[in-house]
Amino acid sequence: MNQMTALPNPFRNTVATDPWQPACADVPEIHDRAFTRCRQALDHVRSQGQTASILIMGEPGSGKTHLLARLHSYLAATPAPAGSPVKSGGVFISVLLQTSPHMIWRYLRRRFVDDLLRAADGGSQFEQILLHRLAECHPAAKDAQFLLHRMREEARNHNGLGRELEMLFDHIQQQTQAPFDLNLCTVISHLLLQRHVREARAWLRGDDLSDAALKRLEIGQGDESDQEEKARETVLALSHLAGPQIPLVFCFDQVEALQVNPQDQAGLFAFGQMITSLHNQTSNVLLISCIQTAFLDTLQSVVSGIARDRLESFGRDTLQLLTREEATQLLEARMNSYPDLASLRTAQPHSLWPLREIDLDEALGPVGRCTPRKLLSACAEKFETVRRPGAVTARTSVTEFLGNTWEERSEQALASNPAEQTDQIIGQGFPLLVDLAGKQWQRREQELPPDVDLVFEDARGRLGISLCNHKNMTSLAAKLRRLRERSVERLVLLRSARLPLGRQAARTRQYSDELLAQGVRWVKPTDEALAALDALRSLLSDAKAGDLVNGGETITPTTVQEWLTANLSWELRSLMEEVLQPETRPIDFNLCEDIAEVLQLHHLVSVDDVAVKLSQESAAIESCAQRYPDRFGLLSGPPAVLFQLVSQGIES
Repeated sequence: MNQMTALPNPFRNTVATDPWQPACADVPEIHDRAFTRCRQALDHVRSQGQTASILIMGEPGSGKTHLLARLHSYLAATPAPAGSPVKSGGVFISVLLQTSPHMIWRYLRRRFVDDLLRAADGGSQFEQILLHRLAECHPAAKDAQFLLHRMREEARNHNGLGRELEMLFDHIQQQTQAPFDLNLCTVISHLLLQRHVREARAWLRGDDLSDAALKRLEIGQGDESDQEEKARETVLALSHLAGPQIPLVFCFDQVEALQVNPQDQAGLFAFGQMITSLHNQTSNVLLISCIQTAFLDTLQSVVSGIARDRLESFGRDTLQLLTREEATQLLEARMNSYPDLASLRTAQPHSLWPLREIDLDEALGPVGRCTPRKLLSACAEKFETVRRPGAVTARTSVTEFLGNTWEERSEQALASNPAEQTDQIIGQGFPLLVDLAGKQWQRREQELPPDVDLVFEDARGRLGISLCNHKNMTSLAAKLRRLRERSVERLVLLRSARLPLGRQAARTRQYSDELLAQGVRWVKPTDEALAALDALRSLLSDAKAGDLVNGGETITPTTVQEWLTANLSWELRSLMEEVLQPETRPIDFNLCEDIAEVLQLHHLVSVDDVAVKLSQESAAIESCAQRYPDRFGLLSGPPAVLFQLVSQGIES
């Protein structure tokens, strides 16, 4: 019996997607020059108190994400400043730039906070930062962790912030000269003291909270008219929170995904502005931006002048193709990372066994160099022929691969509750969807009207889309009130179908009715439509960044666009038509919202009961449900019964 049959193939999984996950086999000699530059930049930030920025380039599959994973491991292993209670010498933030230009700060805020609060041994990075600050503020305390434990006990008993927290924020503000508004300080206090953690985390991420949640946090609603500016202020304040001795490393990947099409400049311009702001207004940050080598000219044509200088303030580096020696080291490291295979290899005379030197020659190609992805993919096939001699491995066609990947990503998006990400999904995904449809509609990104998130234009004029996925009815009412004075000819209000406008929100309903009377339309995308749009933007983002791979072959954005156009799902076609085309169906908006609200409380209920609750005729309820089968489940009976549609993997 072939001893290799039961062994896993060590060369599979050629695409690294998350730098938070350590590489299964890291070879320090590979890309050592680029890694050394990153370490030097980090030392510069620490010693000089100046923010630095590096641009990293490479071919698709050259190992950009592996490099970032190595940097993350290096940070985790770097000792903290002498006398500090923290376990790491820096904070690591990974940002895949799958967002839209006008939401780039809100997106960064969410990713920043998620990584700060990510659970880890010894506590989150956020807790480590505050432990370090507590030790600074209370140098006489021998154990900052014990001090924090005592503060939490006192908070549970007295429900107060405590003198230690007041001293902490005074210390931070005096040292950094950064603005920490009262709401931010209160939320940080809740997280530090482990009170109202869920609501505090949501506020810090920029989520819209109900009045009840804000009351529990003891914070005010604040001015929500410019959410981008508020997100920028929060990101900068949290960056200052770490202090000069604990640098923050922001790793920006998939910069290419900021473009809707090759002519689009808005996303890259917004990225350049964000880099400039981070560079100019912080002193403890290392910015690392990763692109494909072929994308450099496009990036430089848009990000120029001061923004370009900031992007490359500590230089740039290119990840080189593997030499034969590096390729050999990588193959050996991969095989030796599997104990059973490593045990079999010890008795073999050749270092590459069960592979041969000729296998390596073929993988490296005529120039004798290749990317890690190409090497691993070629050796994965060779390993299969050794493990199962005579077996025929059928290659998955690009069409089949894209179909399978689409299904997987749609299901993943559906299971993760896409309604929570409606703004980001629509903000990035809808322009991509419209771009697939052709040249009839043109996106307008410059000088968006207040409270309007997307603008498209066709022969009839401009169409604005306002994202209205607020959970707080006070802030939604304020936005609808402002939108009555809009400056676009046509307006669509978009809100997830899972967020009905409750009958108790009288002011919100009033402004909604006034807008409806002006010809404004509501569109309520379902979870299925949002999940499909999320899968679309994910596929295109990966393809543009060179991260969509089938059997070692990188799939181009053009191929993905052609496949999507030919296989566009019914949910996406319906969503696009409903947003862009004039409404022809009967307008039952308020009745639909009333029914949806009832079904949120009673998932299965007779039509007659719904009619009683809403003071409507049963026939009107049933007729409305029949017109909107994408929103309501209806069993005709008798008796007729309504039920809430719940997508697989989503809890109501």
